[in-house]
Parts: sequence; structure tokens; C-alpha cells
Amino acid sequence: MGNKVDSITRNELLTKLEQNMDAHLTSIHAPAGYGKTTLLTQHYELMQSKGYCCCWLTLDNIGGHPVQFLAYLAAAMEPTQLLPEDVARAAFNGFHGLDLNGAHNLVINLLSSFDASVYFFLDDYHYVASENQQHIVNKLIELTTENIHFIVTSREQTPELKGRLQISRPYF
Repeated sequence: MGNKVDSITRNELLTKLEQNMDAHLTSIHAPAGYGKTTLLTQHYELMQSKGYCCCWLTLDNIGGHPVQFLAYLAAAMEPTQLLPEDVARAAFNGFHGLDLNGAHNLVINLLSSFDASVYFFLDDYHYVASENQQHIVNKLIELTTENIHFIVTSREQTPELKGRLQISRPYF
């Protein structure tokens, strides 16, 4: 999310996202260059400015190992102040020593312990090529409580993800 660049604010899309922020899953898909990451960044910054707990994870080049993927997802929670110190340490060490089931249960139990709404911004989902990682994301969405929200961008439609709000290229 680096340097701030002047960009066009898509107020209509931001309003649509804000109106549907109670959705457990929001999927935004369009071809490369249509401004998905820019829209997601604007939405993220808007929600953070309003005091919501927001986590950001860009999914490009994160590797194919599912435990490492879960560690990245947990580490993305660190800025929210919701991540316990021992879990943060374990996540930043790649959940070393945990098998997939242990890491998955740790993340699910952690997310289930939150009373506040938490928003996960997952950018570039099309890079999640591994079926294991897709399965993990689906299980997280399926098993987490309604106060955990996933906002996902992808270059392709993601039929394996079942979102209530889907924004695709006709809006761009």
C-alpha cells in the first residue's frame, strides 16, 4: 500500500461497498488495470478513518504452502491490536512447528474470539492458485462468525467464493 498516488475516487462503488459492509464476503473482479486495488485501498482507508478494524493482505507471490498462507493471514491482523503477542510471534515465524490442521484451528479460534467486526482486505486473489489455499479461504469464510468480513479482489470471477456482493467490470 506504499506511496499515496492521486487517483480517481469511485464514489458510487465506495458507497455500494459501504452499504454492504455487513456482508460476510464481498468479491470484486475485473481484468488487470481496471482499478481494483485502487478501489480496495480507498475503501480500506475510508473504513480505517472511521475506526473499523481492518487487515490487508496482498496475495501475490505468497507461496503455495498452506501453513505459511495462514501465518500471513494472521500476521495481517497485527496492526489491529487484536492479535495476541504469542500468536503474532508465531505468525511472524511462519507458524513453525504447526501442521495445517493446527494452524487452521489457531486462526479460526482466534477469529471466533473477536467481538468486534474485523474486515480482511484480500487483494489479488487470482494469485491463489493452490487448491489447498482456496480451500483454506473457503473454510475461513464458512467457519468464521458473521462479524468477520472478507473483501476480495480478483482478475477473474471466483465461483468457489460465494459472496453476497459482487462487483464486476460493468461498474468500472
